[in-house]
Amino acid sequence: WAGLDLEAFSRAKVMREYQQAALRNARNILWKYYEGFADYQRGEPLTANEQRKALLWQWYRDNGVDARAMRLEVGNLNRRFLELLHERYDLKDGSYEPFINRMSFWMATGSGKTLVIVKLIEMLWTLIQRGEIPPHDILFLTHRDDLIEQLRRHIDEFNAARTEFRINL
Repeated sequence: WAGLDLEAFSRAKVMREYQQAALRNARNILWKYYEGFADYQRGEPLTANEQRKALLWQWYRDNGVDARAMRLEVGNLNRRFLELLHERYDLKDGSYEPFINRMSFWMATGSGKTLVIVKLIEMLWTLIQRGEIPPHDILFLTHRDDLIEQLRRHIDEFNAARTEFRINL
């Protein structure tokens, strides 16, 4: 978990301190999830992930996150979206617990979230190669095509400075 390069991006760019802080936060919660509760082992059963989710949920609650503040407000959700959630997840009375192992970055417009995402992909790949986290595909969702093009440009720039690891879309 040490030795991850959170600074270098490309020949022309380095990550700013606040972007590195976002990556450190991501690394820290990944460590908590995959090492702090139970050491991840290759080939472990899927039930281990459910146990980690429950432990992470409890950890947040034990450390001051009010469970009432982490509830889905079903009255505000689109009916079809709510049906999809119920088909896929046990919502446990509107609790966010089924989603507790999700990560998001709340940063200002133009602050470099796409750069952070590209570096996060590199970090995830490194941790997968080390056997610290399980291998999974990465899905990038956006509602604007220009953001997909921005991601492509940043990945091309990132890849141009790398020989040992390249991101393939």
